[in-house]
Amino acid sequence: MFSTTGYHSIFRLCRYMLSRTLYLYEELIDHDLAPEYIKEIVKSKFNRSFGVSLHDFIKIGAILFAASINQKGGLRRDYLEKARNLGMPIPDDITVRACLNLITCDPTQFRNDKLLIKKNLNPLLRYPIIRIWDGSDADEPHDDKFITPIPNLLMYRITIGLYYQLFNLFGEKFSTEFGDLFQLYVSKILDGFNLSSKVISEDDVDLYITSKRKKGWKPKRPDWTIFTDEGIILIECKATHYTHDTYERGVDATNKAWFSQIRKSLNQFDKFEHQLPELCKKLGAKYEVKKIIRVIVSFEPLWGLNEGPLKEYIDGKNRSDWVIIPVEILEEIQPYIAKGANLWSFILDFKSTSYHDFDKIIDRMESETGANDSDNMFHEYRDKIFNELLIDVDNQ
Repeated sequence: MFSTTGYHSIFRLCRYMLSRTLYLYEELIDHDLAPEYIKEIVKSKFNRSFGVSLHDFIKIGAILFAASINQKGGLRRDYLEKARNLGMPIPDDITVRACLNLITCDPTQFRNDKLLIKKNLNPLLRYPIIRIWDGSDADEPHDDKFITPIPNLLMYRITIGLYYQLFNLFGEKFSTEFGDLFQLYVSKILDGFNLSSKVISEDDVDLYITSKRKKGWKPKRPDWTIFTDEGIILIECKATHYTHDTYERGVDATNKAWFSQIRKSLNQFDKFEHQLPELCKKLGAKYEVKKIIRVIVSFEPLWGLNEGPLKEYIDGKNRSDWVIIPVEILEEIQPYIAKGANLWSFILDFKSTSYHDFDKIIDRMESETGANDSDNMFHEYRDKIFNELLIDVDNQ
């Protein structure tokens, strides 16, 4: 499918970012607990706004990503006609052009991009495909030629970048309800862990202890509390992200919305810990407050928050008892935890290991459990995506 050059990084992009995005918006959106506003966006609002369905946008982008890896000399729009003739899920040319308008610009548009001029933000983040000639979008498919200078940015654009596109259009209501959808996704992974430990959701805590505040007020609690033999794991989901200002200036950035979100989670952990003795008492004699691990599961990787100046900025002088675990890490360890690897031990190992050595943890878990990636709960779904979207059309 792909050349061996950069195969593993490309495979990882597809295996995690693409499959997760499609699973969120294609599979999970039909779940009874999926937020209604997100359902409306996926099923109608996106199409009304852009002239292409959200599913078609992702799938056309994925097919062009695979083509950009395989076709080093650039592409023409008629590549998608060939894909359609092979039975791949490509809509008509009018819809294709509507999709390309969202991810493509010509040289003049690139130079005049407002975010480039005002904020020095690379237009490739929004428009990872560059048309060779100005105005060629109106030409016949064979005459509409474009290149993808950095194919990985195209994958980013149709996955994580899609979140920003939706946020820019639909605002805080989208981001709030996307957080609920993301939490539902993480709950699926936790179910896939097949833990023998007792797992209590935020809502289930009310079955054991009640709020002593005014009627109608509900305290914020971690999304899940997991009681293991070693101690208690508190888990909170966050779909927050670094601002561009943070990428450029680090702790000196003016806009640090991510900081407020992380700090909010840490304060929430602190408040909930005072309720743990009562919760343990209600659960029974075998439950007690031992050691506690605080875990924030992030939608984006948020590299830099487990060590270095950003973490030190949040910690100040007193706090080092938490860890950020990107959701893609939970996806990867799922088959090993399901086959008996210890979740508590993994978290400690992850917390003390640099990301560059993460593969060593996976190798050890694979050796201990006999599991591998083919046992992953998403393996069949990922294979379906690969076979449907990521083939080299010209070699068929």
